[in-house]
Amino acid sequence: MRRMQHHFSGGVGLALVTGFFLSVLLAGAMSPQDPYRQEMEEQLLPPSWEHLLGTDDLGRDLLSRVLHGARISCLIALVSVNTALILGVPWGLACGYFGGRIDLLAMRLIDVLLAFPSILLAILIMAALGPSLSNVMVAVGLVHVPLYARQVRASVLVVRDLDFVAASRAAGATPVRVLARTILPNVLSPIIVLATLGTGTAILEAAGLSFLGLGGEPDIPEWGNMLTTTRQYVRTHPWVSLAPGFAITLTVLGFNLLGDHLRDALDPRTRGRL
Repeated sequence: MRRMQHHFSGGVGLALVTGFFLSVLLAGAMSPQDPYRQEMEEQLLPPSWEHLLGTDDLGRDLLSRVLHGARISCLIALVSVNTALILGVPWGLACGYFGGRIDLLAMRLIDVLLAFPSILLAILIMAALGPSLSNVMVAVGLVHVPLYARQVRASVLVVRDLDFVAASRAAGATPVRVLARTILPNVLSPIIVLATLGTGTAILEAAGLSFLGLGGEPDIPEWGNMLTTTRQYVRTHPWVSLAPGFAITLTVLGFNLLGDHLRDALDPRTRGRL
């Protein structure tokens, strides 16, 4: 945190991420109206003091919907990133530590999965599971599993032959204990950075899937849903798309800037230059 005070982009990223989480926590108190309330006589009103971001085609207050959409995006990001961590980290630990044929086969599978564009692979998973918001979380999480597994494997290969790992094995520790108590704490830094960057990516990919009509019901105030239900008004009433579009952009930018700074701050080779 002390380094971040002197790191402009890191401070900007922290401010944007803090604003995002404040929106999540205070959405109910900050929303001027019910995000589901429809006022047909107030359709497509431009921004004003009564409706700071305007209204959509059903007369719903856009500020209220954007704030409540932050909660949904936060839930999607948390579930997706934790799914990727729960599946990808043990996979990478086992492959990097044991090696051999298991490692060879697992890495070839990861190479095949990474050959697909992430959004395409997510669409394929959604085609199998069916369109819903919960399936979007699962699909985005599964798409990111190979990234975590490969990163963790690479980090384990660096530390598995070091003296403190050999000492742990010589003391009679089981492989599971060596992985959990000796190796994992020493490979956490890249995992933290990847999870921070992956949070922004998960929000963006989930919005993309919802924009394609694979998310939840159209009335749910999710940012991707808001974009797809109002895209026909972009030319005549641009504020209906600018509100959720800017929310996605600023949130993803915040997590990317914060992740970049964490990568530099946690890397001992660059820490002294910050």
